[in-house]
Amino acid sequence: MTTNTIIAEFLKRPIAYQPVLAKAFDSVKLGILWSQLYYWRDKGSDPDGWIYKTQNEIYDETGLSRKEQETARKIGRELGVLEERYESKESKMFYRVNMEKAIEEVNKFFSKTEQIILPIFKELNPGQEAEQFFEKGKIFEEFKTLLCEKGISAGVVDLEFEKFISYWTEPTKSGKMQRWETERTFDVRRRLRVWLTNTSKFNQYKNNKKVGFIL
Repeated sequence: MTTNTIIAEFLKRPIAYQPVLAKAFDSVKLGILWSQLYYWRDKGSDPDGWIYKTQNEIYDETGLSRKEQETARKIGRELGVLEERYESKESKMFYRVNMEKAIEEVNKFFSKTEQIILPIFKELNPGQEAEQFFEKGKIFEEFKTLLCEKGISAGVVDLEFEKFISYWTEPTKSGKMQRWETERTFDVRRRLRVWLTNTSKFNQYKNNKKVGFIL
């Protein structure tokens, strides 16, 4: 196996972190550090969730330098989403993520930006979700209800949903398929997000406050 092949395989295993944490914490560094510590929270022997990590270990796992780690830790302590405990006898620093505070910060972010989260129907595959939406079934009704509860008028929701459905259900030339079925993948939540984001009536409402969509 060549060096390039080894590197290519290594790059297939990235560190996973949730971007919304970086936005809620207002720090990409803390988002990465918190996510990595969250990953380790239940993999140690401490029943209270304390995790021992050296700066070198964190650097190896995340790429965060010593200075970047210190910056992230400071922000985490101030927000209350990251706890620290120093054991002087062993000269070890232990960390623990505070899930309740993290959820609180994420909720603040959603509230501040007025982002609307549409439900994910995990029991259905993308094709089934699309079919239910275009047939105006359960998914269609739940999406519509949620948007209306957020203050968008039912008339506007109906109008844009009809436009969306009309566009994506247009038959192909052969008449055997609809436009959405010709796509390699079709996630109705993501497609709807793009549609609504690009629609001025959904970009502004309630005293011209902008709305973001997470689907």
